[in-house]
Amino acid sequence: MTDDLTTILKYAQNHDFIQAVGTEGSTNDAHAIDDSWQDLDVTYFVSDVDPFNFYDWAQGLGVPTIYQHSSHLNLFHTPSSDWQTYLVQFVNNARVDLKIAPIGDITAYLANDSLNKIIWSRDAAFPQRATDDHTHRQSAPTQEQFNAVLNEFYWCIGNVGKGLARGQFLYANEMNNQHVRPQLLQLLTWSVASGRPEGFNPGAYDKYLLEALPKNIVVKLARTYRTDSLKHLKSCVMIEGTLTIWAQQQIVQKTHLAIPQYLSNRLRQLDDWINRL
Repeated sequence: MTDDLTTILKYAQNHDFIQAVGTEGSTNDAHAIDDSWQDLDVTYFVSDVDPFNFYDWAQGLGVPTIYQHSSHLNLFHTPSSDWQTYLVQFVNNARVDLKIAPIGDITAYLANDSLNKIIWSRDAAFPQRATDDHTHRQSAPTQEQFNAVLNEFYWCIGNVGKGLARGQFLYANEMNNQHVRPQLLQLLTWSVASGRPEGFNPGAYDKYLLEALPKNIVVKLARTYRTDSLKHLKSCVMIEGTLTIWAQQQIVQKTHLAIPQYLSNRLRQLDDWINRL
């Protein structure tokens, strides 16, 4: 247990309105990188949310340099939305993501995320449990999911082509960043998950995806992030198309899903557009 977690736990033990303490996320993930950048993810389960004083709590850990406060969130599909969230960065570079939640949400909190656990409760009613990432793993897609992602990719990449043809640098880039690339990353994730019976957890913002892909695919994917000119963005689009074809073929081979029939005509159309740029 880290010094900060010990301090957080003692604060709970010294304040009667706090009934239990949970930890979650990277704090309980064996695959997470354990370094000075790691967040400490903690939830106080309380009988009443009103007595909590952020400034009183924070002084035990140091001086915050910046924090964000959100109200009325429902983070783990819990019955209520009475959660308070404080994301805090301290002077010593420690970061704590603190949640204040009603005690009645504790069962749903444990049920809905396999990385969540209770490390202390006032009445010792919640035994320790092992954690793993199985609720974060993705499995092979259904035909409907596969079709939807392919459709979004091949529709929106045409909009990127339109932006390139018009010389609209920001439009083309943001269409690619916000609509095309997410579909490509999803297909690449499925290409890995489809071959693993246990599924695959790509991590937040796909941080574990690269290590699961073949090296030649990683090299190509890295090249798609060079989009600082219309020329480079055109090259990026061509590589994204190649990667998508590779990923969809991998998925089909591993799952026996079908490629939508319209794609052959759409690919010819896109090739024509790109060649005329």
